[in-house]
Amino acid sequence: MATTVVGAFDEFRSRLALTDNQKATALAHIKSIESFFETNFVLDSSTGVFYTGSFRRGTMVRWTRDVDIMASLSVNKYDPVYGNDSSKFLYMVRDALNERFTSTKVSSKRVAIKLDFADITADVVPCFRRKGGGFLMPDGSGNWRATYPGFHSTLMRKADEAKANRLKPLVKLLKAWNIANGHHLSSIHVELMVERMWRDDSVISSPYPAAVAETLRVMPGWAANPFPDPWPDGRRIDADLSAADRNTAVNMLRQDAKNSAEAEQYRASGQTQKAFEKWDAVFRHQFPAYG
Repeated sequence: MATTVVGAFDEFRSRLALTDNQKATALAHIKSIESFFETNFVLDSSTGVFYTGSFRRGTMVRWTRDVDIMASLSVNKYDPVYGNDSSKFLYMVRDALNERFTSTKVSSKRVAIKLDFADITADVVPCFRRKGGGFLMPDGSGNWRATYPGFHSTLMRKADEAKANRLKPLVKLLKAWNIANGHHLSSIHVELMVERMWRDDSVISSPYPAAVAETLRVMPGWAANPFPDPWPDGRRIDADLSAADRNTAVNMLRQDAKNSAEAEQYRASGQTQKAFEKWDAVFRHQFPAYG
C-alpha cells in the first residue's frame, strides 16, 4: 500500500497494465481467428488479418477485455457480390464464424462480429482495402465507412515517443477514469483527446497526479464539442456519441476536475490522506488505499 500520492499513482498504473498472461492469451485467440480466415476466405494479399485498437496501440486497460481484429478480404472475390450491401457482407462472415466459434453475435451497431471467449471478447471487422489508403468497413446501414487504424497507431506511437513515453500511461489513467465512471466516452475518443490537447504542451512531464488533474480540468471543453478524426478521410471520432452520454460525461469531468484540484491542494499542503480520499472519489473507489 502506498503512503504518497505519487507512489499510489505508480501502483495504480501497474494495476492497469496487461499481464504477460493476458497478452499471450489475446495473441493466441488472434492467431486462431487469423488461421480461420486463411482457411475459409480469400484474403487481401497485402493486408490479410491483423489486430488493431488499444491492444495494438499499447493503451489497453486491464479492466477491459476487448481485442479488435480486422479481416481484409479480397476485393476481386467478394466485392461483386457484397459491394452494394455491407450488412449482407457482415452477416456472411458472421455465419461462417458461427460454424467454428459457437458464441458469436453482431455488434449492436452492426459493424463487427463479436466472439465471446471465456477470457476475452474479440470484435472482428470484415473489410476491404480502400483505394487511397485505409479500409472500408460496414457502417451499420448497408453502406461503407472509411477507417484507417494504422494511422492512429502511428500517431500514438510517435506522440508517445515525443513525450518521453509518458503519453500512453496518462491515456490509460484517463481511460480508467472513463470506465470507472460509466464508460460514456469511447476508448479511442478519450485517447485521441488526450493526445491532441497535450500535443504542444509540457504538462505530461508533470507528476501523474498533476497531469491527470490538469487533463480533467481541460477535457470538458474538448468532450463538449465535436471531435474530428485526425485521419483526413475519417468520420468524426465521436459520431456515435449520444447527446445524453456527452452531457453526462462533461458533467462528470467537471465534477472530477474539482475533486482532483482539491486532491492536488491536499497533496501540496501535506494532507496526504485527504488527497487519497479525493482521488478515490475521482476513480470511484478503484484508487489504491492509503497506508
